[in-house]
Amino acid sequence: MLAQTAEDVSEALQRLGEASLEYKLDGARVQVHRSRDDVAVFTRSLNDVTASVPEVEAVRALPANELILDGEVLSLDAAGRPLFRAG
Repeated sequence: MLAQTAEDVSEALQRLGEASLEYKLDGARVQVHRSRDDVAVFTRSLNDVTASVPEVEAVRALPANELILDGEVLSLDAAGRPLFRAG
């Protein structure tokens, strides 16, 4: 994409004219490593965030002894809504 920044929505609309907007939820890029019951979750910069990711038990429940998963994770609350962390 050839995206450009703007100070605010008004400035962006002034530059673009008519536009369509949509919500986008950004997760965190992670790699999950599993060897038997040992599960570790790492960020893109190799920080171990295993203790911060509640879905580790879901990975242990997968029908595999060894695996590496690579992707983006978005944690959900009990009602199935995305968890947000103020940045």
